[in-house]
Amino acid sequence: MSHHLVVVLLKDAANLGKRGEIVKVKPGYGRNYLLPQGLAALPGSQESGEILRKIKEQKEAKAERIEAKHEKKAKQEKERQMMNARKEKLLAKK
Repeated sequence: MSHHLVVVLLKDAANLGKRGEIVKVKPGYGRNYLLPQGLAALPGSQESGEILRKIKEQKEAKAERIEAKHEKKAKQEKERQMMNARKEKLLAKK
């Protein structure tokens, strides 16, 4: 039977995962290397909660920036269409 330790990565770890990911590792590797080096924390710990909260905030901020960018592009497109319609109207009068 294989036993694993579940940890939350506090930093990117080569061949293991990225910051904020929840991964299974061998107990000795987690206990003797990842936890003491500050690369990981146990789920439910204050450290893991903070990192997961920060990652969630960063994702939300990124989503807001993307949404604002899309809204800006949509507004610019609408203004461009209105300008084209005005130009066509002026050309039609001539």
